[in-house]
This record gives sequence, structure tokens and C-alpha cells, in this order.
Amino acid sequence: MWTDVKNSSRTVTSGGNSSMMVDSDLTLLQNAQHRNGAIAATVFIAFLLALYAVLWKCMVSPPQRKHCKVRVRVKQRTSV
Repeated sequence: MWTDVKNSSRTVTSGGNSSMMVDSDLTLLQNAQHRNGAIAATVFIAFLLALYAVLWKCMVSPPQRKHCKVRVRVKQRTSV
């Protein structure tokens, strides 16, 4: 009925100090999340730069208007 819980953490000893506990799965997960976050930030910044470049191009370039047919005004004749 009860399941046994196994402790998979390791104790890192450096210079005789064994107070720091490191869980290998946790550190791998944090590294993967950090990598994914860095990739997402890079893509987001690239998107913002591309959007900025397009908007800058639109603001600097002169407006392009279609050449429409010029309407000719009909002069009204006045009857005398």
C-alpha cells in the first residue's frame, strides 16, 4: 500500500564542507529552463527589432499614392 521514497540527492564535498545538497535532476531541469528562457528571449528581441525596422522604413519612405483619374469638373451653364 505504501510506496518507498528514494532519496536521489547527492552531497557535494568541497574542502571538507558537506553542507551543500545538490539534486542532479533539479539542476538539469533548471539548466534546461534557463536555456529555453534564453532562446525565447532571443526570439522575442529579434521579433521586436524586425518590427522596429519595418515601422522605421514606413515612416522614412514617402507615401505612395495610386494615380487616380482626375475628376473633371463640369461647369454649369448659366441661363440668361
